[in-house]
Amino acid sequence: MAQPYLHEHVTCVAAPATWLSDHSGQLRGGADGLYVDDRRVLSRLIVTVEGAEPVPVQVRRTSAASARFTAVLPGLGDDGPDPTVTLERRREAGRAAAPRPSS
Repeated sequence: MAQPYLHEHVTCVAAPATWLSDHSGQLRGGADGLYVDDRRVLSRLIVTVEGAEPVPVQVRRTSAASARFTAVLPGLGDDGPDPTVTLERRREAGRAAAPRPSS
């Protein structure tokens, strides 16, 4: 198997954990996943809302160990052409993954 290209992946690292995903935050297989001690422990995680995947609009690296993924949910919320419902996911690697109050 050829070495996968990772330059377009969002990577969150805090030893011994590493998260790899595309800009949507979805884990679709391939190189995507959660790795702990160099072993992949999660390879697929697809979030859907009412059967549809959220549409990614932004990814922001908040540290070497964390990222924030923002998406919209077309068809939910107010009538009109522009989406009014958003989904925000935060990802943290390592011990930083313990729940913390939102700021």
